[in-house]
Amino acid sequence: MAAQLDTVQSLIAEASRDPQVARRVMERPVSTLRERGVAVPSGADDAEVASHLATTAPRVASALQAVTTAAPAQPLTFDGCDACKMGVTAIAVTLVGLGVAGLAALTPESAVVVSIATFFGIDATAVVPMLTGIAYVVGNGVPATVDALCHTFGPC
Repeated sequence: MAAQLDTVQSLIAEASRDPQVARRVMERPVSTLRERGVAVPSGADDAEVASHLATTAPRVASALQAVTTAAPAQPLTFDGCDACKMGVTAIAVTLVGLGVAGLAALTPESAVVVSIATFFGIDATAVVPMLTGIAYVVGNGVPATVDALCHTFGPC
């Protein structure tokens, strides 16, 4: 999970410098993420992922848009809510991929749980009951899962 977050951040940083990469991220985010080794669940939709990026990390989306149109952009940094939303989105993609049954099988020693605990800076034993509490949302997709994670963990 941590490696996937690093990959997403690296891709966005690269896209902020290269208009071709930015255009690809905006037009085909699912295949672009998969090519970089990010586990995106089957059935993920490019339009949904691009829309989610634009609404959850508007500075990132704005910077990518500026690069593709050659307009001036604000410097792209990974701090505050934008960075957190990118990380939480990667976690949500993983959880949606696991599904409710996969969440039920998680333990504090599971790699996903350890990664989430590390991301949020909490003990892994606290993560499992929190994930159990949001399991009902996972079937509703990535945006609903991001909202539930943000509400449950309150990182921003």
